[in-house]
Amino acid sequence: MTEWLREKALYRARERKVRMNIMVPVSLRDEARKQGINGSKVATEALAQLLGQSLIKFVFLANLLAGNHS
Repeated sequence: MTEWLREKALYRARERKVRMNIMVPVSLRDEARKQGINGSKVATEALAQLLGQSLIKFVFLANLLAGNHS
């Protein structure tokens, strides 16, 4: 368990979050809300993909640390 906590702390230090503002048309925002789409998650995944990062690993670790086990 101690090793896992150490890894978690290292991951959080590397992957701390910062606020970024993006502008989207109101119609897209409204449609995303109707469909239950998380705009922040979509933007994060798209940016990671454009930068060529391993998205599967990123999403898995982010969900694990957030307590989402689905």
